[in-house]
Amino acid sequence: MENFVELILWEQVQLDCKYPKADNNNGYTYGLNLLDNGDIIDVQWFKNDKDRLDFVQENNLIIINN
Repeated sequence: MENFVELILWEQVQLDCKYPKADNNNGYTYGLNLLDNGDIIDVQWFKNDKDRLDFVQENNLIIINN
């Protein structure tokens, strides 16, 4: 089974969901949408891009956007 993810940023989620500008997601700004048949089944947040990409590699995930 292949596991697909999308790279997301808190700034975009904040705009899309109309969260207050003061909401910084506790510093977790780099995210992943974990997908199942194109549907978001979970979201993971990281404080930096390196941790996010390490998570992708360690879990053999496939990024579908870049």
